[in-house]
Amino acid sequence: MVRARDGDRCQLCGGGPDFDHALEAAHVYSRGAHPALKYEVDNGLQLGRSCHRRAHLHEQRFHAWFARLWPDRAARLQSLERSMA
Repeated sequence: MVRARDGDRCQLCGGGPDFDHALEAAHVYSRGAHPALKYEVDNGLQLGRSCHRRAHLHEQRFHAWFARLWPDRAARLQSLERSMA
């Protein structure tokens, strides 16, 4: 569902599905730290493999970037997680 929504482009850099930028459906908020959001489509984002790794290395900046671009999705995910705690 994430791939259908986001298409054939990395949502972070705009790269396409080539050899150097294989695309993956990634969790915005990690499954381990945020298990309540594991199956939420809004917590998914199409990223290239290298962008996915960078997102995990700079997690706080990635979360802030996500909240700036998709404030409604970020607020919904935070609310959902609070309600399931």
